[in-house]
This record gives sequence, C-alpha cells and structure tokens, in this order.
Amino acid sequence: MADLGGEIAALGRALGNLDQARGSLRAEAEAVARYLVEQWPADLGPLVTTADVPIRLADQLDSRVTSRHSFGPRARWYRVNYAICEITWWVARPGGRRRLCPDPVEALVREPYGHNAHAAVLVDIRGSWSDGRVEHAPAGAELFHTRALGRTPELRGLSRYHLASDEEVRAFAVEAPFVEEAVNAELAYLRLAMPRADDERLQGVGEPR
Repeated sequence: MADLGGEIAALGRALGNLDQARGSLRAEAEAVARYLVEQWPADLGPLVTTADVPIRLADQLDSRVTSRHSFGPRARWYRVNYAICEITWWVARPGGRRRLCPDPVEALVREPYGHNAHAAVLVDIRGSWSDGRVEHAPAGAELFHTRALGRTPELRGLSRYHLASDEEVRAFAVEAPFVEEAVNAELAYLRLAMPRADDERLQGVGEPR
C-alpha cells in the first residue's frame, strides 16, 4: 500500500490546521479510511489489526475515545483495534416502517481496546437502497454490523455501531501513522502465511503428510 503514506500525510496536514479547516479533517479521514477498504487485498480476508499508539498522544484526546481506563502506571502505549467490517443501516419502508438494508457496505471501524460498546464507523456509508421497484431512503442514524441481519430485535443491539464523532475522527487522525504500521505488518504476515496455507490445503487434498 505504497500510496497509503501519502493519504495519511494529507490527513496529518489537515490535523495540523484544525482551527482553519475543521471540515477538511473529516474529509481527509474518510479518504484514508476509504483507501484502506478499497486497496486491502480481498484474497487475504477482512482486515483486523491493533495499533499501538504512544501513550503521550492520548493526552491530546478525550479519554472517552481511548483505552485510558486500562493504562498501567508505566504504560508506554495505548491500543486501538481497527477492522474492515460489512455495515448495514435502516432504510424506510411503506407505512412508516423500516428494515435493515440487505446490501451491506464495507467500511473501516475503530474501537478502543476493551471498549466493546464504542465501535465507530469512520465513513458515513448510508444511502438509498432499491428493491428493483422502489427506492428506499435511509431511515435513522444507527449503523449495524451485517450479522444484525440475521438477529432478533432483542439481540440486534449487540451489533450496533455508530458514525464516528468529531473527536473519534480526530483520534483516527492522530493514530493514522501507527495504523499504517499495523496494517503493513498485518499485510506482510498474511502474505508470508499464504503459501504455507496453500501447501497445507494441497496436501490435504491428495498427498500424504
């Protein structure tokens, strides 16, 4: 992902000029998040990684968007999970009803380590959905992991996400260089593991071990 560094550099510039161009920070953050989703190799499966961020950078952020509560007295890093997930959202139905969109969209999700209820989607992927006859507009701000499509209303809340707040977007901008390191490390590991996995699958088909 050679061009990821350029996208992150632009995000860093927007972060440095936050007072003059607050709106551009979200736009640049969404550009980085979209790039990661679009360029992540599909043959490697979904991206799931953890970025280790220097503890000193947590002082720039609201404690509610970091894992500050779990810091040890000598901690040097705080950890943030990033993943590419399939996300769905409510769309309107006739008569004031609604349903979850059956065509989920991949998006980058940020979750402070240990904060299971704070998963933030970094790009607003909500849009209209057509059933072939009627166009159904988005209905509400809630976002869900695609596994919510098969859950009862009682369990659906376990898959609820939210659109990243301004502070969460700012946290992503601060963390982005360390996210790049984590993504590149994950990419290298998976690339190395692929030939071994292919060999094992081939052996399992017809060759003695």
